[in-house]
Amino acid sequence: MASVVDEALEERGLRRRVVATTTQFMAIPMMLKQAPVIATWPARIAHYCANAAALATSPLPFPSPTLAVSMVWHRRDAGSPSIAWLRDRIRAAVGPAPNS
Repeated sequence: MASVVDEALEERGLRRRVVATTTQFMAIPMMLKQAPVIATWPARIAHYCANAAALATSPLPFPSPTLAVSMVWHRRDAGSPSIAWLRDRIRAAVGPAPNS
């Protein structure tokens, strides 16, 4: 399945060579520090990992769609003070989207 990046590159007559994929975002900074590769991430994740691992970031040179991030919990926990506390901590940690 083509991604936004693949589609933008194809419009320019270019292709990328994917060398790794992972669902473990935190493994990627170490890969970036050890190999001559780049990663495409949502800006919020890129800024967080760049700060944590002393990496550089750059915005994509083409427009990309905004990604929605949501929290989901079981309705039986809707009134739970501990779940409400956790949701509040997640909101506080995520904060507003960075300008990029």
